Amino acid sequence: MGSRKTVRRQLDGMACGVTLAYVEDRLGHPAFRRPCFDLVELTWRLPHAWFCGLVRDDSLLSFAVTVTDPRFGYDCRHLTFGLLPVTLGRDTLAAGPESGKTTVSVGARRFYVTDQHYFGNPSAYQHYLLAYNDQGVGSVVADTASTDGTSAPDLAELVRVRTGTTANMLVVGGAHDDRAWRLWGFPGVDGDFVRTLRGAD
Repeated sequence: MGSRKTVRRQLDGMACGVTLAYVEDRLGHPAFRRPCFDLVELTWRLPHAWFCGLVRDDSLLSFAVTVTDPRFGYDCRHLTFGLLPVTLGRDTLAAGPESGKTTVSVGARRFYVTDQHYFGNPSAYQHYLLAYNDQGVGSVVADTASTDGTSAPDLAELVRVRTGTTANMLVVGGAHDDRAWRLWGFPGVDGDFVRTLRGAD
């Protein structure tokens, strides 16, 4: 229980715009580092979660929390000004408010589902993705088709997917560089990139 409390406290202290030194003071050194266009993506392996950040000029522009321990439920309300009352790793995507845009990506062996949320001034103009990441805990409705962004989605099918898919990841995108989080082709931790790290749980 002690380590879960510690990780919650560490995550609660994160914010877009803080310095990299501030993040490392709370989380230690990242396990992975790679370029992401003109930014740098850093990934930390915490005891119960992955933490990824997009950094430029020593500033955290966007970050993602992915829960990996079914006993660790992370409450999103603190990082979202109370606007996303969802517990990562336990609730489904449907537990959150209606999404402005739901994206489904189903590949041969990898998949994700994201709900995009934007609340304007009440959330300090930040952007949020509530999502299922295949490196986290929970289940996903995989017997569906990817959304292509060009045709109108099947609303009944999106309801089925959101109701049956665990929300295990939260992405927070800062207001001052709202393109940063969009640079993540695969939102948050990328399993193909971090799978070389063995025995880190």
